[in-house]
Amino acid sequence: MDYAKHYNLLIETRKNRIPVKEIYYEKHHIIMRSMGGSNKKENIILLTAREHFIAHWPLWRIHRNKESANAFFSMCRKSKNQQRLISSSIAYSEARGNLKILNSGKNNPRFGVTVSQETRIKLSDKNRKYPLDHPLSSSVFKIIDKNKINPTKPKKILRVNPLTNEQVKYDSISEAARSLKMKRPTAIQFALNGKNKTCKGFIWKYCAAD
Repeated sequence: MDYAKHYNLLIETRKNRIPVKEIYYEKHHIIMRSMGGSNKKENIILLTAREHFIAHWPLWRIHRNKESANAFFSMCRKSKNQQRLISSSIAYSEARGNLKILNSGKNNPRFGVTVSQETRIKLSDKNRKYPLDHPLSSSVFKIIDKNKINPTKPKKILRVNPLTNEQVKYDSISEAARSLKMKRPTAIQFALNGKNKTCKGFIWKYCAAD
């Protein structure tokens, strides 16, 4: 297939279009800036999101370099206005696969770059969701004895007979459900949270913290 012919035809037929207010357009550089194209008026045309995608597919097949691969892959993602969608899994696979190949090994700009421990720590701190001393910080479990902090430890609960006030303590909701031969502990959970008054005829409460 003559990809250059198809690309040139698309450009020529859209050069003199009159924009319609209700239609979403994107600016397209006829010669990509990453390949020496300018921002001058004669190098820019307006394309619909779909046309913009179609324009970059043959450009990739013509040049087959990192610049065209990056541009084509960017077309396979949604635009800011959610107007551009991936047209097919074949297009996405071709764009993503070739981009990965072209950016692997020695072609990767960070190939052979050694990151110092200090830089690793800075990046880790920058991307950290919680402070180091926060109970949900993953770093807490590396620093603090697991016996001192265990956010996943189940709460103990009480089963109370409303007629006799007899109480039975369980180490977890699951244990209580098993003792009553219940398939799921959901009903006990509802009683504990106040959604239901009782479960299996019993009142349920959380034990006071030790």
